[in-house]
Amino acid sequence: MASESDLKRAKEGDKNLGGADLFAADLSLTDLSGADLSGAILRDANLALANLTGANLSKADLTGANFDSAVTDDANFSGANLCYADLSDWECNEYNFKDADLSLANLKDSSFRNANLSGANLSAANLSGADLRHANLRHADLRHADLRHANLHGADLFRAKMDGAKLRGVDLRGADLGGTNLKGADLSVTDLSGADLRGANLEGAIMPHEGELKSD
Repeated sequence: MASESDLKRAKEGDKNLGGADLFAADLSLTDLSGADLSGAILRDANLALANLTGANLSKADLTGANFDSAVTDDANFSGANLCYADLSDWECNEYNFKDADLSLANLKDSSFRNANLSGANLSAANLSGADLRHANLRHADLRHADLRHANLHGADLFRAKMDGAKLRGVDLRGADLGGTNLKGADLSVTDLSGADLRGANLEGAIMPHEGELKSD
């Protein structure tokens, strides 16, 4: 369980909580705006309705944390562990998730427009219906992720790992797929109009019959 002293500090508005042990803490409705929670242990914490505006959650362990209706505007999640997190219908446009672990997370119908997800681990994550327009996904791990009907229009997927991903109905118009691993991918009903596929691994991939591609 959480350290009693760390939990007391958080409840009393202490903003210097870097490395704090808040395992399974009930922080619902708590004002953590602007708090330094870098490296904090928030595994299984209840953050429902908490105010995390501008909070620094870089490298925090947020595995299994409850973010229901939490306010997270301008929060920094770079390098954070959000494995298995339920963040469906979450709006995190322009957020920083660089190198974060979102593997197996439920991100269905969430919005990541212009978000920084470079180097993020999204393997086996549920991103079906997600809005990832113009997101930075360079070097991201999307292996076996569910991207069905996701919007990746203009996304930067340079050298992303996408083998085994479910891509039916994905909008990849104008996306940068240079050097991306799409081995064996079913792209037959995917919109690749204007996408850059130079250097992509398309071995065994099923390509759409229409669409203007750049692959030379």
